[in-house]
Amino acid sequence: LIESKGDFSVIGIGINVNESMNDLNPMIRNISTSLKIHNNESIELESLLANILNQIEYYYNKNNKEIIKKWLKRCIHINREIQFHNNKTIIKGIFKGLKPDGQGILNIKGRDTIISGGVINI
Repeated sequence: LIESKGDFSVIGIGINVNESMNDLNPMIRNISTSLKIHNNESIELESLLANILNQIEYYYNKNNKEIIKKWLKRCIHINREIQFHNNKTIIKGIFKGLKPDGQGILNIKGRDTIISGGVINI
């Protein structure tokens, strides 16, 4: 999750690292995992954090076009209907991509609308 605050960005990352299957919430256990479950071994947290910070620094020094191009290759909701929640408003439309500044493009009834600062449900 990334949120812009003026000239700054706040980045939130959530990763299940050393949880076993029994540690995961039973309500989402069938759709959740952890690095330990995936790799069948415990992960050293300091090393993981160092790798994550190195990747953030790498992409921080890239231009927006490169980042957006890579992001769009992996986007699972491109050209799919989504619900965009902003404050108490819910907007439905087809997610078309990102502008160069990172704002989303949502097609609502044939008209492109710019979205930002909310939650997307697929």
